[in-house]
Amino acid sequence: MYIRTAYSVVGSSRKSASPRILAKRAGTTASAISRYENADYDRYELQTLRKIAEACGGRLEVVLRGRDDTDRAA
Repeated sequence: MYIRTAYSVVGSSRKSASPRILAKRAGTTASAISRYENADYDRYELQTLRKIAEACGGRLEVVLRGRDDTDRAA
């Protein structure tokens, strides 16, 4: 997962939504947003992802892919 791509896709550009502004909208800290932007970070929390998505005007969807690569919405 790469959060920077995700929040630019839902209508917020990196230039107009700094980590500080996005954090305020999402009710979290700028350092948390920066961690989520790090491609090597792997300890995402669904609640925080939901808040970030909503702060960007989007929604969080979780999709599980099976071995046959079919999508299963969670």
